[in-house]
Amino acid sequence: MFFVAGILSVLSMSYAIGSRELSLKEALDVISFPGATLLLLCNYKACKREDGDADRETAERLYTPLNSQFDDVSQCLVTPFTKAGFFSKISFWWLNPLMKKGQQKTLQDDDIPKLGEFERAENSYFSYVGQLNRHRQNEASSHSLVLWTIIWCHWRDILVTGFFALLKVLVISCGPLLLNSFILVSEGNESFKYEGYILVLSLFS
Repeated sequence: MFFVAGILSVLSMSYAIGSRELSLKEALDVISFPGATLLLLCNYKACKREDGDADRETAERLYTPLNSQFDDVSQCLVTPFTKAGFFSKISFWWLNPLMKKGQQKTLQDDDIPKLGEFERAENSYFSYVGQLNRHRQNEASSHSLVLWTIIWCHWRDILVTGFFALLKVLVISCGPLLLNSFILVSEGNESFKYEGYILVLSLFS
């Protein structure tokens, strides 16, 4: 609104100066610019005040120690992801209880499940410190020490991620070759019997 009012105000003033007459429309366009400026300043002050309130609220939440909130795992709401099976994870079936609760009411902070015990920052810290103390005696460089500590803490996740990255590269590389062979088979140029069935299964896989 501020920019549009400014453009209309400049155009109306230039037209009034050029034609040496001021109609009601040009006058309203010129007057709308100070109003849009005032509205912009009011919105800026309101947003600044809201940001300050949000920062104070965040600071109050961060002041509470993390270790004192959920000492007893059995008394807090833990995410169903920790007990979900393979098919439940790939189909996001473990999210159903939270989705059903969200249909009934607006979700609050207490409704959001907490992380599992193994995935919390405290356990990750203890795991990191344990691996760090093991490798501290053998490593001389602090940079390589931190690197190998992170690798030993997350070697399973690194292997899984590397496997899927390799699988993605293979699919991207082999996909055009399989499609080209499938086109040749559809034109009647088969290299061997049942090549079409094998190509379809390969593409599906």
